[in-house]
Amino acid sequence: MANIQGQLSIASGYQRLGFYNFSTTGAAGAYFHFKTSAQLYTYIMTRVEAIGINYALAYPIRCCWVWYTYDYLTNTGVGNIYSGLTAQNGIYMSSDGYVCFRGYAANNNDVAFTLNATHANPTGAGYNISILAASQNSTSGNYY
Repeated sequence: MANIQGQLSIASGYQRLGFYNFSTTGAAGAYFHFKTSAQLYTYIMTRVEAIGINYALAYPIRCCWVWYTYDYLTNTGVGNIYSGLTAQNGIYMSSDGYVCFRGYAANNNDVAFTLNATHANPTGAGYNISILAASQNSTSGNYY
């Protein structure tokens, strides 16, 4: 039996599984903001999915954010399957030019999830997306 500690990331040409893990045990705010390494003019279609648990609510987490980094941020959208964390139509560009996305949890004590990414079009093959910054706060608009 394998004993894996710390982060485990599995990558293929179009997917990165477990590229970021997030957890909180405190109520620092209901909004979760993530700043990615994605920038404009890369022409990459991206889908980031959160899978985990909101222990305080006893709800599973499964939601996603999608976008396309053309010469402007376009084709943004979200999907929500469970209500432990809700993906919000809060996909935006940071002040320094990176794609950011936002989620919401009504009760945010003991929330844990991992992020997976899929890059659907050929220009995204092998793209090494990462999270540059993450913040749990009370900002319902753009944070970065």
